[in-house]
Amino acid sequence: MRKTNIVRAAAMAAVLAASLLVTPQPAQASLSQCPAGYFCAWSGGSFTGSFGYFRCCHPDLRFLGSGGLYNNISSVWDRTGKIWCLFDGLNYTGAYTSLPKGIKGGVGGFNNRTSSLHVSKDPNNSAGCRPPF
Repeated sequence: MRKTNIVRAAAMAAVLAASLLVTPQPAQASLSQCPAGYFCAWSGGSFTGSFGYFRCCHPDLRFLGSGGLYNNISSVWDRTGKIWCLFDGLNYTGAYTSLPKGIKGGVGGFNNRTSSLHVSKDPNNSAGCRPPF
């Protein structure tokens, strides 16, 4: 009986020690977060980090959720089939870049520069990301 109790105690100690070594991992951002029909953006490369999705526009990314995308967009996926414009100024001002329809990847020279964004309503983007959108 004494030997059985020792074995049980050792087994319980081993389970407890193993459970202390396993720590929960934070949820990871991924492409599966991006719903069809939206433009999605992540703060990290390879679709990781803070995440947001858009149908039209956002004039000030500081006030989106926790502000995790303000000047902090590194990867995007366009599931709208439209051209998107990223601006380094608030309210669609400052330098800008236009992203091609269906882009799925990094934002190139606009990495960590986006303060506002808007979809171009012109299918050819002839206005060059300037109003009228």
